Amino acid sequence: MAAVLNVSKPSHQLLCGVCAQKEKMGREKGLWEAFHTYITRYGTVPEAFWSWRPDNFQKIGNRCQTRRGDTALIYGDGNAMDQIVKQIDTAERFTRFSQVVDRSIREACHEALYRHCPPVDGKIPADILLLGGDDLVVYLSADRAMAFAIDIARLFEEKTRSALTSDQPDPFFKNILGDNGLTLSIGVAVGRSHTPIAIMSDQAEELLKSAKQKGAALAGTSSYIPPCIDFHLTSQFNEVGVAASRKHHPIFRTFQGEHRLLYQGPHTLAEAEALIEAAHSLKSG
Repeated sequence: MAAVLNVSKPSHQLLCGVCAQKEKMGREKGLWEAFHTYITRYGTVPEAFWSWRPDNFQKIGNRCQTRRGDTALIYGDGNAMDQIVKQIDTAERFTRFSQVVDRSIREACHEALYRHCPPVDGKIPADILLLGGDDLVVYLSADRAMAFAIDIARLFEEKTRSALTSDQPDPFFKNILGDNGLTLSIGVAVGRSHTPIAIMSDQAEELLKSAKQKGAALAGTSSYIPPCIDFHLTSQFNEVGVAASRKHHPIFRTFQGEHRLLYQGPHTLAEAEALIEAAHSLKSG
């Protein structure tokens, strides 16, 4: 029930007590402050930075340059973290591992946002909803989603490889990981800015599990699980669940009346990049 009047917004929002606390933290500290701190590494940040954060999902969707209103929810999670944790044998190594994972996913997210989500009409077409540990949830315009997801997966692996296995005096993690870094699985649910966030969240979680299953299958008996991405276009079908949509609608009709096969599904990073290149070729052709 509404309990707090949020006077920081022009509309004077009515919020429940929990939402008011979250909103207050977002204004005073929050994830945007950390993004601001990170990008100062690239030089002086314009004063307008603080007005670049979008106020709502509609402002993100409005900045999609392929189709106005298209958005995506990205859910990323680390692979095989529990298996590595079970092998750690000292408090110092626990500390190092947790710090490296948390720092790497934050830096990878910030760097990918900086690269792929510059301001459009005065707003960055993305917002960070959850970030820390080995998890991230980012809401952004659909045209940036796949490039962002691929980049963040690569950056996370590179940063953890450098911090844990490259020229480290303690060979503990190198003995476990070899010359590899840690990896992420990512689910990308594509919908509209008015699609209920609960639906997109459930689908992103379902897609994440699918990506993890693909990575595990590719790994086989290897301890290295390659990063994989699964994505799905939510707004084409009536079914809420991803599996049901793929089962009953293997072909969808475009707005131009054409019939296209669904290419949504779990992919390696290389396969996902190939799909993007093919889509660009079709569009330009």
